[in-house]
Amino acid sequence: MLMKKTTEENIKTARKLVSGFTLIETLVAIAVFSLVASAAYTASYHSISNSIFARDQIIAFYLAQEGIEYVRYQRDTNALSRKEWSSGLEGAVPELPSEFSQFEREVTVKFKENEVEALITSTVSWTQGTKEREISVHNLILDIR
Repeated sequence: MLMKKTTEENIKTARKLVSGFTLIETLVAIAVFSLVASAAYTASYHSISNSIFARDQIIAFYLAQEGIEYVRYQRDTNALSRKEWSSGLEGAVPELPSEFSQFEREVTVKFKENEVEALITSTVSWTQGTKEREISVHNLILDIR
């Protein structure tokens, strides 16, 4: 014969089924949450680090290009003033503004044997963390007269 359970027995059975989390379940949940949180932190850290490197690399490229533009400007100014085209090319590039103090720029001008062309090399270096970074831009200019 089947016996009917009383309401009180049904309540006891239901309480057993919906009892709280055990200590092991809680520790597993905390461990999973910690893994997810550390993965998100690591991804954020690398993303920020890469964006800072990209920003610095773009700034360095523009500063290197600016160094070449100063030399080209001096060459064009010489041509308009009817001076020797190579006059003052080596010292044509000013110092970097203080807002770019983490960067160093070096511009060299090497004249070819035929003396109607010169190779400009503009190198910008900077330190990011513990790494030394550098970018160089080269350009060949000619006597335009």
